[in-house]
Amino acid sequence: MGSKRKIAIVDDDLDQIEALKISLESSGMEVVSSSSENEAIEMIAKEMPHLVILDVMFPENPTTGFELCRAIKEDLRIKHIPVIILSAINEKFNMAFTSAINSVSGKGSIPADFFMEKPIRPSILLAKINELVK
Repeated sequence: MGSKRKIAIVDDDLDQIEALKISLESSGMEVVSSSSENEAIEMIAKEMPHLVILDVMFPENPTTGFELCRAIKEDLRIKHIPVIILSAINEKFNMAFTSAINSVSGKGSIPADFFMEKPIRPSILLAKINELVK
């Protein structure tokens, strides 16, 4: 791949953004981020990353990430960008989201390309990014 892969991180936890940023940049990727759900879509449209890593739970709304994921996949400018949801929602709310999150078709499903549970080992995340970004 000729140019650096650009990864966008959307998470309200600045420490989580920093930890992911260190890991991804040490693997040769460029990282852009937003901790604001209100600015996320425009940041993604402006930066045009190769992939988005999206948290689910934000302080104002525990399902913000799901709503942002739908908004990304409905926005003609950015709908082609793969989305990984990286969240601890299963642990917090005893839910059963799996990596096959998008395997159910229909309006009710979450259109993410992959779901990963926090905390995640960087090597597993990097492997998934490499699989989704050719």
